[in-house]
Amino acid sequence: MEEFIAYAKANPGKIKYAHTGTGTVNHMAMDSLAREAGVKWVPISYRGGNEALPALLGKHVDAASTGADWAPYVASGELRLIATFGSSRYKSYPNVPTFVDLGYKTWVGSFASIVGPKGIPGPIVEKLHGALREAMNNPEFARVAKNAQIEVAHSDPAQLAKDIKALDEQFALYVKELGLK
Repeated sequence: MEEFIAYAKANPGKIKYAHTGTGTVNHMAMDSLAREAGVKWVPISYRGGNEALPALLGKHVDAASTGADWAPYVASGELRLIATFGSSRYKSYPNVPTFVDLGYKTWVGSFASIVGPKGIPGPIVEKLHGALREAMNNPEFARVAKNAQIEVAHSDPAQLAKDIKALDEQFALYVKELGLK
């Protein structure tokens, strides 16, 4: 990643990178990193990783910023994973640094959760929460998640609310910095 940043600094506007759509976490992270690192690269918007990754494989772009749909291409050796956006490294790729590991402040989280309408009675929330926690502990769920490069973590409802609020604040800042509407 350090070499990639150095090349981008020495060649402003030369690097084209594919991302999964304007305003997506992949786009916001790369633009935030560009501002933080002092580089200029050209974002090329695609409708998801299923379009962005073939553009990289076909050498139409120099890099791609997508979800973990890159995993099969990295496993086969067709692509090289040089850094990730999360606050911690992928368990499957412990030698691949995050932007934070490299000294940048830029990171983005992305998580799936189950939410419901405001005002659900506490006992119902707890029953649903328990059932979901039990499902997440199922070995078949763990196998499928691992194959999809999904880092499984469990939060209680109060922590999830805090995490959503923090992520919302972070993305609001990125949206403002990028001038998105």
